[in-house]
Amino acid sequence: MDKLCPFCGGSAKLHTRQLRFIGQNYIGDKKIRMGAQYVCGQCHARGPLYTADVINPHRKSGEAYDWITRQAQTAWNWREP
Repeated sequence: MDKLCPFCGGSAKLHTRQLRFIGQNYIGDKKIRMGAQYVCGQCHARGPLYTADVINPHRKSGEAYDWITRQAQTAWNWREP
């Protein structure tokens, strides 16, 4: 469960995007630099952007993809005590 936006109380969604094409391996797997961050749907506040090199990004799975999405969610949900 993601926390609401600390600024306006709106809900946020995870946004992922391709930042840079890196290349392909010998069997045709695409490798890109991908970024992930949470963005509030109401006031457009953004969490920090986390990046990693992801192979076959259309699958939306794998160690690197899981890491950047987990880090983005943790950063969005963290609040100063």
